[in-house]
Amino acid sequence: MRLLALCLLLLAPQGAKQWSKAHCVGVWIPPAWKIVERDQGPEAFLVIGPLLGAGIPRMVLTRVGDAQARSLGRVAAELERKVAGRPGWTKTASVRKRIGSFPAVRVGWRFKQGESGGRARFTVAMLGDAYFVLELSAAASHFPGATFDRIEASLEVHWTKRRLLGGLTVETPAGWSFERDSKGGTIRGPRMGLMPAMVGLAREQGAPVVPPGAKPGPKLSFLGGMGESHDVERKLNGHKMRLRQIHVGNWTAAIILPVDAWDDLYPVTERILRSAKLPDADPGKDR
Repeated sequence: MRLLALCLLLLAPQGAKQWSKAHCVGVWIPPAWKIVERDQGPEAFLVIGPLLGAGIPRMVLTRVGDAQARSLGRVAAELERKVAGRPGWTKTASVRKRIGSFPAVRVGWRFKQGESGGRARFTVAMLGDAYFVLELSAAASHFPGATFDRIEASLEVHWTKRRLLGGLTVETPAGWSFERDSKGGTIRGPRMGLMPAMVGLAREQGAPVVPPGAKPGPKLSFLGGMGESHDVERKLNGHKMRLRQIHVGNWTAAIILPVDAWDDLYPVTERILRSAKLPDADPGKDR
């Protein structure tokens, strides 16, 4: 019966995405799992599963603060110190990863739970403009790793479509601001260092201006195609900043981030550029 219960839990194809209204975050809940609490203070969800072996699988999703001025590494290290202080808990692994376009760190643990013991995962993820911790635990002998993988991968926030002058649309994640202007628009994310993450979009009247000292950057997906980018770095009040610029048709996009926060914020800005669309297939047509 134990093996049958485990197989049913791992192989069940359905389940539902649930959303926290208070924290604007969504997560997939497996079938037969029960939501015990929702939107209780910083806790978005407390969910328990059916009995597996000597224990009951458990999921807790908690908001642990704004992303402003705090790197993912710092938040993950703070959490790790707290969990390491629990009696009988031992760290087993740590890996940096991405959930969609958002950076995350997953740390594995073993802990004492009766005779069989337990296993847990703590995943710290920057989602939108906030950090969340996903705690998943179960008996070590019946650890539903595949189900936990799917729960973790399902974490998301809402993205909103924005319309700029000239017909271009772009999507922004929850917590990132948008301001439209006469040439295009500016998107701002969390502040890490001197200034917030910024993505600028502008419709050019002439040839694009490449900043002095710029070097060739990677190809980027923008307006339905891949284009060459240029990078330039400058020091501003002691902070090293990087600008990555791409021009397609008569549109220019620029990403501006602190270099020491690049790994945390760049994947999100890259997805913002991938979402940019024009109402027809010709990115160079004037409107």
